[in-house]
Amino acid sequence: MTALELIRIISQVLFIGLFAVVLRHALRERTRASANTALLFGSIAAVLALSRVADWTGFDGHPAYSGIVIALLALAPFAMVRLVDDFSDSPRAVQVGGLAGFLIV
Repeated sequence: MTALELIRIISQVLFIGLFAVVLRHALRERTRASANTALLFGSIAAVLALSRVADWTGFDGHPAYSGIVIALLALAPFAMVRLVDDFSDSPRAVQVGGLAGFLIV
């Protein structure tokens, strides 16, 4: 294992751990902002976890895997738009555009 691979693994584990903390907070708080934060971090953490599992199993070339990863990556900007709306009043068109962009991808 190279130093670069070790740093990559550590950063991925830390990010997934951060998602676990955010999810725990979202389950306690039950607010829209905490749910959207969990959605944002969860989509990215799921991509990291799926990529690690796909590397171990050799499943990374499968079309279904690619579709799931693309959908999860498209979910992150949509969750970010929702999260911004939680803290400021964004125009409704931004919300609709974010949803449309997610559905198109």
